[in-house]
Amino acid sequence: MNHRLAAWAPFVALVGAGCNPVAADLVELSIAGGATVDVDTICDDPCLGDDVTAEISFEEHIAVDVEATIELRQYKVEYSFDAVDPAPEYFADTLAVSVTNGQVASFVVDLAAASQREYVDDVMDGELATGTATLTFAGYDFRDELIELTVDVPILFGRYDDSDAGTGTEVTL
Repeated sequence: MNHRLAAWAPFVALVGAGCNPVAADLVELSIAGGATVDVDTICDDPCLGDDVTAEISFEEHIAVDVEATIELRQYKVEYSFDAVDPAPEYFADTLAVSVTNGQVASFVVDLAAASQREYVDDVMDGELATGTATLTFAGYDFRDELIELTVDVPILFGRYDDSDAGTGTEVTL
């Protein structure tokens, strides 16, 4: 009987001490693997900056049910640029992403809509605009409580030729 109690001791210590993990501390987000994302300002759908790969991981934890999930339902992108002031209005969209305890999920996000692309292109007169996109994801944690997760992504808005996509090579028309 004592060996059974010994096996439960770490779990009882966590629960007894009130140690409940914070969901946001168990989740990691990555957008484009941390690389700079090119966003085309004069494109037709699909555009550079659309369908950017994102990855969410949910770290296993002894105090979290093995079937627990984190669900992301929407996101907002806010911008800050070195040479664009004021920054364009935010971009927002919905999504349906779930990740289970101990798993990794991949999904795609768009970093801008036509209004943000046009605004930056007009302000910069076709020149490159270096900045940061701050993505804030909202959804529900494994306790059915609201969760917000934020990640910064380096961005480069500019006019890109399809053949130069992803190379950082600007083509002005």
